[in-house]
Amino acid sequence: MKKIIFIGFLMLFNIHSLWAFRLPASVTTGPDKKSPIGNNDAELLKLTHAEEVILRVENGEIDIYLDSKKVHFLLDKKKIKLKKGMKLLSRNKIKIQFKGKKKGQKLRAFIRSQIIEQTSYLYGILQSPGYSEALEVRKGAAGVLGENHIVGGIKIKSVQSKKLIVGYKYYFTKALISKDILKNSSKRRGIQETIITTHLPSTTKESKIYHKGCTDDHYSGFGDYWYFYVPYKEGCYEWMNQKRRTVEVDVKFRKPKHYEKSISHYPDFNKLYKDNQIKMIVLIGYNNHMNWKNDSGKITSSSISKKLDILKTLIQSKNSDMKINQFLKNNEDEGKKPTLDVGMENWDEMQDVLKELNFKKIEERKWFSLGYHKIRKKKNLPGLNNFARYEKKLKGNKVAILDMLITDTDIASPDATFPLFWKKSIEEYEVISYNGHSGLGANLDLDGMNIRLKEVNVPKLQFKKNYQIIFFNGCSTYSYYNKKYFKAKGGSKNLETILTGLPAYYSDMPGNNKAFLGPFSNFDIISYPELVGDIENTNLVTGTTLLFVNGEQDNPRSPRDFEK
Repeated sequence: MKKIIFIGFLMLFNIHSLWAFRLPASVTTGPDKKSPIGNNDAELLKLTHAEEVILRVENGEIDIYLDSKKVHFLLDKKKIKLKKGMKLLSRNKIKIQFKGKKKGQKLRAFIRSQIIEQTSYLYGILQSPGYSEALEVRKGAAGVLGENHIVGGIKIKSVQSKKLIVGYKYYFTKALISKDILKNSSKRRGIQETIITTHLPSTTKESKIYHKGCTDDHYSGFGDYWYFYVPYKEGCYEWMNQKRRTVEVDVKFRKPKHYEKSISHYPDFNKLYKDNQIKMIVLIGYNNHMNWKNDSGKITSSSISKKLDILKTLIQSKNSDMKINQFLKNNEDEGKKPTLDVGMENWDEMQDVLKELNFKKIEERKWFSLGYHKIRKKKNLPGLNNFARYEKKLKGNKVAILDMLITDTDIASPDATFPLFWKKSIEEYEVISYNGHSGLGANLDLDGMNIRLKEVNVPKLQFKKNYQIIFFNGCSTYSYYNKKYFKAKGGSKNLETILTGLPAYYSDMPGNNKAFLGPFSNFDIISYPELVGDIENTNLVTGTTLLFVNGEQDNPRSPRDFEK
């Protein structure tokens, strides 16, 4: 597993070494459930576990380490000395000039980036089982941060020889949390609010805050530290309280009255079945993407060609499927008996799920690739991708078409098949289900996707005016796939997203998709709270992934709005 390199929280999409899901124990379809609850808004909302709030850190503090011999502070190109209590206004002209760098960086912008990196450690805290227990949150973690991050009230509290102690009045962002956190909240002027106290690292400097006992046993590098940071872990708490390694902050979760989703909304089935046809696609990512590197760790045309030669031999041999499956083994831990990639297990399991939903397979294509980034002139090469098309006829001359693909979805993969299929999905399908790594947002980032398409001489993906529902079934997708997707679509009128607040597990995905695809493939009218509740009821590893629907506020509010 490659380490995640954290380059500041605002630059998630530049990350090329991505965090992977932990391997599940088994793959099982979930129960076939139909909610007995009618159109009672209060009861329907009880089916969901997630609540969208404003998360706010007040009276924060951070140590900014700057070697005094290597940095100068500039005002109108003249060196100045910073003073204690100096307030950094939004339009201040103070710049920092590092030794060897020609251009200065605005001091406030630099400090702001450090604060955002510091507060990103809330990811680890909120997803810590121990902290969830302390907050009396049911099985599953407490929550996750959203996309937008605002910092204000930055002020220099102390100027020392090698560091600045900087205070800030507030940091806030949208967040997705378990409803349990709000159970003991107070209300004032229609605003529901809960306050918790926690400890953030005092700085972003590795040598000052990193301790192996405060992070995951497996993903223990500093690049992963912010995501797995658990200050209340045994072996960490005592270390944390020595010297100035953390700062205590109050975190507020605020739910204004107008934020509450008080009315049940429905997917627009009339739009989905426009012209009596619906097109759906399920995309399954491998858990471990192929290692296309040579012995020195570099991706080259030669190293890719060697992999292709192996694949050609396997594809042309007897029992090719079995041999290729072995080729897809998970060798993350050397010395262990090879196992099949769990993504392929999910592919096999989904065949059974689609049979249960009465789909018929009408087309299949195995072990192909649409091209490679490093071998641009070659197309239709052997690869690790499988594709199948299914069809189902409904009453009233309605037809449901479902395509399914297993592929390497990693942003660093040289195989261009997934970017090309994602473009096709966005441009042609009404219902899209993505099941794989989010890559901290990088794998499905629209800008990154267009860069990959450009590398194989394909035009940018273009959202159409058709109505779409996208299920981002990966880790903490709420943090990454809201703003850009709705902007590209032109708003929420013809787009809904179903997002996860917590890590998703491969073992849950077949059952999740059975619950998700069932209503759309049968034209069974269902509200979003019921749909989310049915999906979460199929989870085997965790009680909830804090599923959340975005963009549904302008949708129909009653099943009477649809005609079968």
